[in-house]
Amino acid sequence: MSALLEARGLTIDFGPVRAVDHVDLAVPAGPFGVGLIGESGSGKTTIARALLRLQRQTGGQIEFEGVPIESLRGNPLLAFRRAVQIVFQDGDAALDPRMKVGSAIAEALRAHGLATGARRGPRIAALLDEVGIDPSLSDRYPHELSGGQRQRVAIARALAVEPRLLVLDEPTSALDVTVQARILDLIARLRDDRRLAYLLISHNLAIVDRLCEECIVLYGGRIVEQGPTRRVLTAPRHPYTQQLRASVPELGRPPDERPARRGGAETGCGCAFAPRCALAVDRCRVDVPILQPGSAGTSTACHVVNSGTA
Repeated sequence: MSALLEARGLTIDFGPVRAVDHVDLAVPAGPFGVGLIGESGSGKTTIARALLRLQRQTGGQIEFEGVPIESLRGNPLLAFRRAVQIVFQDGDAALDPRMKVGSAIAEALRAHGLATGARRGPRIAALLDEVGIDPSLSDRYPHELSGGQRQRVAIARALAVEPRLLVLDEPTSALDVTVQARILDLIARLRDDRRLAYLLISHNLAIVDRLCEECIVLYGGRIVEQGPTRRVLTAPRHPYTQQLRASVPELGRPPDERPARRGGAETGCGCAFAPRCALAVDRCRVDVPILQPGSAGTSTACHVVNSGTA
């Protein structure tokens, strides 16, 4: 499938710290979901910000429909901003507390010259209705809404400019379980109704399994495994993906049956996961493993797995 948004060799440094290390990823045109999985500090949000041109990259290239986004200026940049929208993790922080809900959505429409004049009010009402919000709440301030309602407003604002791709940065992590389920149902419905593509950032494997055809597993700013979601999550090959999968609570399994995580600080060379890996050999502490294709369309960056000795 041709890529709508693609990164090749994406590298991002913060001073001496390399936060993202030569990451390749592609999001096809929708309806299609790509999941980005990893623990806190693995580089997920940094990658998302770079894909939106909100974070300067140190190296590599990001293209939207084959055009490097760093070269965009003027109207082409405005068109890119309209085509690719982000829904942040915290709907409360994403909305201006001094701005009413309807005004927040109107601001997005105004910035892109959409639904002008008398058409703006009905357009705002239709967007709120689409995400399951009573249009009469458009006159409310964010603090007068629940957490789930605020996240729906954030989604409505992103949808207002008719994007083709959404970046969903932990869109349900700040919500309770029942509200999470409703937001996930909403995302699934919008994906099909609008034929949306999205990059879903999450540490929740169940959410990625439900909403994404492809998934990418990050550790220490590097991709350690990627491929079809169901294959990666049901038969993980990389030791880190296996630990992530085993850490998911299951009814009837005592806590002491879960595999223990090894301690140790990540090193600056070799495999970043080596200090925590039960399979690590001397080569893992010296050479950086590269992604190599395996079975069923998955790729893994692990010296031991790729050598067939695991």
